[in-house]
Amino acid sequence: TDLNNLPAIASILNNTANVLLDQGKLDESLNMCNQSLDIKKKINNKIGIALSLNIIGEIYEKKENYPEALNYYNQSLKIKEEINHTSGAIFTTDCIGRIYYKQNDLRNAELTFLRAVELGKINKIPTKTSHYFLSEIYKQKKDFEQSLYHLKKFGETEDTVIGSEKINEINGLLANYENLKKDEEITSLSETNKLQQQQIRERTIFIIALTLLVSVLIVMFIAIYRYSKQVERSKEELSTSNQKLTEALNDLHTEIENRKKVEKDLLITQEKLALSLEQAKGLNELKTRFISMISHEYRNPLTVIMNATELLPIFNRLKNSEQHEKYLLMIRQQVDVMVKLLNDVLIIGKTGSAELKPNPMKMPLIDVCKDVITNTSFIDENKHNFLLNASPDIGLITTDIQYLNNILSNLLLNSVKYSPYGTDIEIDISEKDDNYIILIKDKGIGIPDNDKPYVFEPFHRGSNIGIIPGNGLGLGIAKMFLEVLGGTIEFDSKENFGTTFYITIPKSI
Repeated sequence: TDLNNLPAIASILNNTANVLLDQGKLDESLNMCNQSLDIKKKINNKIGIALSLNIIGEIYEKKENYPEALNYYNQSLKIKEEINHTSGAIFTTDCIGRIYYKQNDLRNAELTFLRAVELGKINKIPTKTSHYFLSEIYKQKKDFEQSLYHLKKFGETEDTVIGSEKINEINGLLANYENLKKDEEITSLSETNKLQQQQIRERTIFIIALTLLVSVLIVMFIAIYRYSKQVERSKEELSTSNQKLTEALNDLHTEIENRKKVEKDLLITQEKLALSLEQAKGLNELKTRFISMISHEYRNPLTVIMNATELLPIFNRLKNSEQHEKYLLMIRQQVDVMVKLLNDVLIIGKTGSAELKPNPMKMPLIDVCKDVITNTSFIDENKHNFLLNASPDIGLITTDIQYLNNILSNLLLNSVKYSPYGTDIEIDISEKDDNYIILIKDKGIGIPDNDKPYVFEPFHRGSNIGIIPGNGLGLGIAKMFLEVLGGTIEFDSKENFGTTFYITIPKSI
């Protein structure tokens, strides 16, 4: 059976068992419950196991097999206590108390139901069944005050005619009990008076005995009076203690709430500190990559410039103007490389799009793309094939042309840098609603999955680039310019199978 269906099957078996139990078909109900229990044990559904054990206990209870019923109820209670299922634990405790009650074990029944009441009081859960059976137990014990107390508690949670009738019954029993006590006292006093009269008539000495009896009664009255005063004082002390306990509990509750608030604030502070540490770590890594990139990218042009400056005086003395001009051009080219790198770093250093102000101009989008392709092909020395696919209907774009040139140049230069010589680089242009969609697709080395989240981060370079030179700024700059122009950039890439960048840019800003 599909494991995903097991919980549903177990639930159906349980429900069927309940129906059969209500119909009195105990053996069939027991069979269904055992099947449900086996499934719940298989999927380790603890609350379901406890529920099935409880139903099996009810079946054995109806069969009047009380020891077996008690065994299953205790198993169910143990699981519910382990998983802190309080309401279920109270229900099962009531079932155990009911078994003791049916076995006429009033002592264990009383203790069990009192435990259920205490659990309900702690967790603010009504325990009407416990109060009802406690009322019946104390009624059998002729403790009518306790019986009435628990029956009233039952009435608070079960406001029914039956509850009112039970309370009236207990009140009647209490009244009869009080009348019986009074009759016994009256009878006792009557017999005492007769005895005293007989003693007075028969012997004078009984007068002394009567005097002694009166004295004893006075002493008893004084003792009773003092005892009643002591009881009143005890009640006052108990009331004061209860008040102090209530105040202490309130103070404790307030302290707990304050502590929770402090713990919550501390947790927030810890999270902020962790975030700050993570940001500091990121900034430190960024600084390290920046220093590494600058030292690496500036070393080569500086080396070329240094060597050229050493050779220039020699060619000057030899009056070799051709070599002299060649090395001057070499110096200018390397200076251009360094200036471009510095400009890229300055662009990345902008704190946000607010510092980059676009200068919109209107121009045919296809012309912009053709210019970028021409420049890139010149830099690439025609080592790759550029394929521009666009409908003649593609019209004008109103945007910052310099920013758009920079975006397309960075993406195309990336494609030629990381693609094998002779492969195609495709540029597709289409339009959707108020936007142009530009796709740049190559067949290069692709982007590894672990590098994809960091593609647009400054100074980040792929783990598969090998010795291919670069500074890790181009894609970050392209993304920044696109955000300024109101556009977006996404990509799809598979390592060793190439990369496709998707640019969405408004037709007009």
